[in-house]
Amino acid sequence: MDVHLDHPITVIKGIGPKTSQQFASLGIYTIKDLIEYFPFRYDDRKLSSIENWEDGSKITIIGTINSSPHIVKMGRKSKITVSVSLDNDTSIRATWFNQIFAQHKLLPDTTLWITGKYSLKYHQITVSHYEILDAHNAPKATGKLVSIYPATKYLKTEEIRRWIQKALEYSCDTIIDDLPQYLIDKYRLVNLNIAYQWIHHPSNLEEYRQAKRRLVFEEFFQYQVQIQLFREKYRNEHQGISHLYNEKFIKSFTYELPFQLTKPQTIVMHEILNDMKSNKPMLRLLHGDVGSGKTIVGIIALLANWTSGCQGVLMVPTEILADQHFQSIIDTLKHIEVRIGLLIGRQTKKEKQIILEKIANGSLDIIIGTHALIQDRVVFKKLGLIIIDEQHRFGVQQRTLLQKKGEYPDILLMTATPIPRTMAMTIFGDIDVSVIDQLPAGRKKVVTTYYSDSDQEKVWNKVQELLSAKQQVYIVCPLIEESDVLEIEDVESIYIKITDQFKNEMVGLLHGRMSDAEKQAIMKGFIEGSIAILVATTVIEVGVNVPNASAIVIYNAERFGLAQLHQLRGRVGRSNLPAFCFLLANTKGDLAKQRMEIMVSSNDGFYIAEKDLQLRGPGEILGFKQSGLPRFRIGDIIDDYKIMEVAHLEAKKFIQQYGASAENHPFIKYHRKGQKGSNFLL
Repeated sequence: MDVHLDHPITVIKGIGPKTSQQFASLGIYTIKDLIEYFPFRYDDRKLSSIENWEDGSKITIIGTINSSPHIVKMGRKSKITVSVSLDNDTSIRATWFNQIFAQHKLLPDTTLWITGKYSLKYHQITVSHYEILDAHNAPKATGKLVSIYPATKYLKTEEIRRWIQKALEYSCDTIIDDLPQYLIDKYRLVNLNIAYQWIHHPSNLEEYRQAKRRLVFEEFFQYQVQIQLFREKYRNEHQGISHLYNEKFIKSFTYELPFQLTKPQTIVMHEILNDMKSNKPMLRLLHGDVGSGKTIVGIIALLANWTSGCQGVLMVPTEILADQHFQSIIDTLKHIEVRIGLLIGRQTKKEKQIILEKIANGSLDIIIGTHALIQDRVVFKKLGLIIIDEQHRFGVQQRTLLQKKGEYPDILLMTATPIPRTMAMTIFGDIDVSVIDQLPAGRKKVVTTYYSDSDQEKVWNKVQELLSAKQQVYIVCPLIEESDVLEIEDVESIYIKITDQFKNEMVGLLHGRMSDAEKQAIMKGFIEGSIAILVATTVIEVGVNVPNASAIVIYNAERFGLAQLHQLRGRVGRSNLPAFCFLLANTKGDLAKQRMEIMVSSNDGFYIAEKDLQLRGPGEILGFKQSGLPRFRIGDIIDDYKIMEVAHLEAKKFIQQYGASAENHPFIKYHRKGQKGSNFLL
C-alpha cells in the first residue's frame, strides 16, 4: 500500500502498540512526525588508521568483543574492561568508566563502534561514545557522518535512526513538495524528499547544509505566513472590545505602589492601555529581561480590564508558576475588591466545579491557571483580556482555544527572553512588540564566576558557607540520566554526589520525567525551605521565585546557550541577599571561554542576547537549542536568522500575491492540518 506522511507510524512493520506508545511520549504519531524528528548533532565516524594512533589522541574503531567483561566497583564508581578484536588481527582493551548499566550489553561476539582516548602505554581506549552494531544499523552508523537523536530511556538513538530509515523507505514515493516552485527556483532549494534523506544520512557536510537550508526555509516560511495571516485576520477583520476603563483608578493604583515604575514599564503600560481603548483586538508581545517587572504591567492591564466590566485570564505553563502568580496577585491587590480565582489540574473535582461556576456566572474577575483553562467546560461570562506568560511554552491550538472563549478579547503575550531589537519584528511577524529593557532600582547584580572541573572545591566551599547561613542553592545540569553520547554529568549522578557531599542538608531532585505531583512536592519543599539544595535539570528555568535561594551552580555551562544561562541565573538575586552564579565549564576552546566571560561581565539580558547572536555562527551542528523563543523542529532563530529574514519578506509577498486565499494554498493547508504539536507564536 502507498504510505503517506499523515499515516500513523504503526503502518511500519515492527512498530506495534508498545513502540508506538514510546514514540507518543516524544510527540511522534505519524510518519511525518517521525521523519521530522531531526538529529540534534552528528558524529564523524570515519575510522582511525592504526598507524595514526598517538598517545592521548581521540580514535574511532570498529571491533568485536572477544572476552567477558571484567568489572571493578569502587563505591559508586565502576570500571568495565573488555578485549576487542579489530579487522587487522590485532586486539585492544576498551574501558568504560561509571557506566555499570552497560555491563549486560558488552558480551562476547558483540560488534561495536567505539570512539575514545587512546593510551599507548596500556594499548587501551577509554570509551566516551559507543554503539552496538548489527546488520541493520551498521551501514548507516559507521564510516561517515552519523545522525544522533535525542533519546529516551526506552528508545535509544540507534533504534530511532533505524525506524526513521524505514519511514523514509516507506514514504519516499508519496512525499509531495508543496512549497511554491518560484521559491524553490529562486533560492535553489533541494527537493523535499532529498532534503529528508540528506538531513538524516548526509554523506558529507555539504549535503547536511543543503538539506538543513531547505527544511529551515520551509519551516520559517510557513511560520511567517501563518502569523501574518493571523494578524491580518485578527486585527483587521474583527471588532474587538473598546475598554472604557477607569483611568483615575489605574493612575491612583500605580501611584500607590510601594515602588516606582521604571520608564520602560510606564511606556509599555501606556502602549497596552491604548490598545485596550481601541476597538481593534490587541495582539501585543511584551518581552523583557529576567526580573524587569513584566508581571506588574500585566496586573495593571488586568485591573483596567476589570474596571471596564470584563474578566481577565493569566495563563502560565506550570502549576508551580500558577500558584506563585496567584499568591503574588492576591498580595498586590489585597486592598482592592477584585475577585481572583485559580484553576489548575491538581484541584479536586469539587474545587474545580466551584471555580467553573464562578467563572461562568461572572463572580470571578481575574483567573490564573494552566492548560486547565482551555477545557471545553470553562465558559466565561465576558472575557476581555488574555495574558499568556512564557508564551513560547504553549502550542497554537492551546492559544486559539482560549481566545475563542471570548468575543475577540485582547491578547498580551509575555516572555522573559530578551530578544535583540533588530530581531524582534522579524521573528514575530510584525506583531506589535513592547520592550522592558531596564531593571527596577535595587535589583541586585548576580556575581558570576566560572570554574573548571579541577577548581570545583572552591565552589563547594562557598556553597557550604551559604548553607551554613541558612540560604538555599540550585544545582543545574543538562541531562536527566547518563548518556552514551555526551561526555557530561547527569542529574541523577550529581544528586547522589551532592547528597554524599552535604550529608547534613536536605537535597531535592527535580527533572522533567517526574510526575506533576512529584515536582509539585519537591518545589513546595524548596519554596518553604525544608529542602536546602535543589538538584535539577532546566525545568527550573522559567519563573520560579524563591527569595532565599542565593546561589546557582550550573554544570557543563558550555553546553547551554547564553540566553538560557542568563535565564537560569535569574532564579537567584530575588531578595536583598548577595547572589552568586557558579558556572562549571570546559573552556578549552576560545569560543567557550569567550562565552563564559560574557556571562561574568554582564547581567544585561539584551546585551547577552546580542552577543549570543554574534558568537553563534550559522551551520553549527553541535549544541542545544535557544530557549525562550518560538521553537521549531529544525530551525534555530539565532543560527538561522538570515533565513528567517528572507522567509519574513517572502511571506509578505506571498500574502500580497494571494490575499485572503493564501490560507487555502496547498502548502499552507497541508502544514496547518499537521501542526498540532507545533509551538508557533500564534
